[in-house]
Amino acid sequence: AYVQYMKFARRAEGIKSARTVFKRAREDPRCRHHIYVAAALMEYYCTKDKNIAFRIFELGLKKFGDNPEYILCYIDYLSHLNEDNNTRVLFERVLSSGSLPPEKSV
Repeated sequence: AYVQYMKFARRAEGIKSARTVFKRAREDPRCRHHIYVAAALMEYYCTKDKNIAFRIFELGLKKFGDNPEYILCYIDYLSHLNEDNNTRVLFERVLSSGSLPPEKSV
């Protein structure tokens, strides 16, 4: 629900309003990794600033570093940017951190 609300806020009121919705969503304990992915991609495609998107993905990685779906979304984003070195670094960091269970790392 927060993802749709954030997209609506961006269309209706602009990027600052969408950022406010993202802030509120981060504070909600029911929030899943989807809100981080949606916010990062929205920042990249709307403001063309890959640094903001990168920081949002890194923030989400602290919270969802054990979630393979989130990690794959982050890797897809980096591969879309042709950031081969950063993609490799992310793979190494996630696999060596020990937060990802072995059965999910395959």
